[in-house]
Amino acid sequence: MTAALEGLAARRRPLSIAFPAAGVQERLLLAAAVLLSITPLVWPETIPLTDLPQHMSRYWVALHQGDFAGRFDFHWVLVGNLGVDLLMMPLGSLLPFATAVKVAMMIVIASNVGGMLLVAREIHGRVPPTTYFALPFAYSYGFNFGFVNFVLSMGLALIAFALWLRLGRLGKTGLRVVLFVPIAFLVWLAHASGWVALGMLVFAYESTAAQMRGRSAPAAICMAGIACLPLAPPMLGMLHWVDASPTAMQANELPEPWHKLLYLLLSLRNGHSMFDVMSVAGVLIGVALAIRSSAISFDRRLAGCAALFATAFLIMPGTLMGAFYADMRLAGYVPALALLAMRVDDSRPARWIAIAGLSFLTLRMAVQTATYAELDRAYQSQLAALDSVPRGARIFASVRTVCFDQWQDPRMTHLARLAIIRRNAFVNGSWPPPGAQLMTARPELTPGYVDQDSELLKPETCRDESRFSIPGALSQLPRDHYDYYWLIGVQRAEWPKRPWLKPVWEGANGVLFRVDRTAAA
Repeated sequence: MTAALEGLAARRRPLSIAFPAAGVQERLLLAAAVLLSITPLVWPETIPLTDLPQHMSRYWVALHQGDFAGRFDFHWVLVGNLGVDLLMMPLGSLLPFATAVKVAMMIVIASNVGGMLLVAREIHGRVPPTTYFALPFAYSYGFNFGFVNFVLSMGLALIAFALWLRLGRLGKTGLRVVLFVPIAFLVWLAHASGWVALGMLVFAYESTAAQMRGRSAPAAICMAGIACLPLAPPMLGMLHWVDASPTAMQANELPEPWHKLLYLLLSLRNGHSMFDVMSVAGVLIGVALAIRSSAISFDRRLAGCAALFATAFLIMPGTLMGAFYADMRLAGYVPALALLAMRVDDSRPARWIAIAGLSFLTLRMAVQTATYAELDRAYQSQLAALDSVPRGARIFASVRTVCFDQWQDPRMTHLARLAIIRRNAFVNGSWPPPGAQLMTARPELTPGYVDQDSELLKPETCRDESRFSIPGALSQLPRDHYDYYWLIGVQRAEWPKRPWLKPVWEGANGVLFRVDRTAAA
C-alpha cells in the first residue's frame, strides 16, 4: 500500500487552485455529517470505552482533591498527554460530571471528523464524496480502547494541518510561522503523538509539493525540514519529559509483521467481527481500485502524507513514549488519509459515490450506537453493586477480561474505578506509566497492590500468572486494607466461598462481598 501511494499521481493532472465558496446545501450536509458522527455518544450513561473509567477517576480526583487526601496523590506535570484532562477542568466545573465527560468525548470525535472535512476541502477546493468513507475512522479501535488523549490530539493535528494548508494557499506564510509555534505546543500538550503526526503531515506535504515544483528530492527534503521549524519548540517539552523520567521514552521490540496487518484490519473494531473487518477490507479494496480508476484521482501531496503514515505504522514498535499499542493507534489514520487524498473527476459517478459514502457513515454510526447502548446496559447492571457500598469504602476489585483474540469485549477492565466517582471510594488498579502519571495511590494503603494489573482476571488460555485467577487474587489480597471484594463479569458458578467473604449484593454476572476481618482466614 505504501509503494502504491508513493507512486501515485505522475499521471494525475495538477490540482486547480480555484476554491469556490461552500454552498448552503454543502454546509448543511457537512454539519449533518458531524452531528451524525457524535450520535453514538448521546445515549450511554457511561460511554463504554475500555480505559475511560480509569481516566474518569483521575478527572474526578483532580476536581475534588480535598476529598481524597491521604488516599490518592494528584500533581499536575507538564507532559505531552494532558488533552482531555485539561478539557475536563472547565467542563467538570460548569456541568454535571457525567455530562462533562460526554461533552468531552463529543469534542474528541467532532475534532477528528471536522479535521478530516477541513483537510479535504483545503486540498480539493470542496469536500469530495469519497471523504465520507473516511469519517467512521474517527471511531477507531484506539478510541474504543479509550486512548482519548491520543485521539483528541490527532483531531487537533488534522485541524491544525487544515489551517496550515489554508494559510499557505492564501500566501500568509509569515503569519503561519508565528501562529504555529503556540499551536504546535497545544497539540503536543494534548498528546505527543498528535504533535508528531502534525509534523509528519506538514513534512510529507511540503516535501511532495516541492518535488512537484521541480525540486530534487534532497532539496525538497531540506525545504520541508525548514518549513517544519515552527513546529519544533515542543521538543523542549520532550527533553524535560525525558529528564524527569527517562524510562517514559523507552520503546519495546517491533511486533510481528502479521500484527501490523491485524491492527489494520482491526482499525474499526467495535464488537461485530464480520461487519468491522469487512468495513475496513471494503475501504482498502476501494482505495486499491481507485488507484487504477480513470474517474478518481489522488492529490499527490496528501497521498504522500498517507504513505508516510503507512511507513511509520509499519516500522514503529508496539510501545513508544510510554504509550501501549502505539502502532495500533495509528492504523486507522492510514486508510483515512488515503481516502481524503481521493477526488472524483467524473461527475457522473459522483452522486452514487456520495450516496454510498453517506450510507456507509450512517450504517457505521447506527451499529456504533447500538453497540454502545448494549455495553452501557451491562455497565449499569454491574454498577448497581455500588448502591450497597458506603461512601469512603475501600474496595478490591477483580474483573473478568478477555484474551486479545476474542472479538467480543465487554470493556469492563477498569469499570471498578467508577466507585471513586460514585462513592469516593479507594479502589485498587492505579495506572503506573512513568512520567505521565498525574494521580497515584498512596502505597501504604495497598501494599503490593497499586498496579493496574491487580484488577485483572484473565482466561486460562492467556493467563501468565496465578494471581490473575480468583484463587490467586484472594490468596494475596491484603484483607486488613480493604472493606469489600467486588467480582465483575464473573458467573455464579465461579464465585468464591470463604468464611471472611459475606455477600451483600448479587447480580447476573457479578457479586460484591464485605470483607469480615473477624472471620478466620
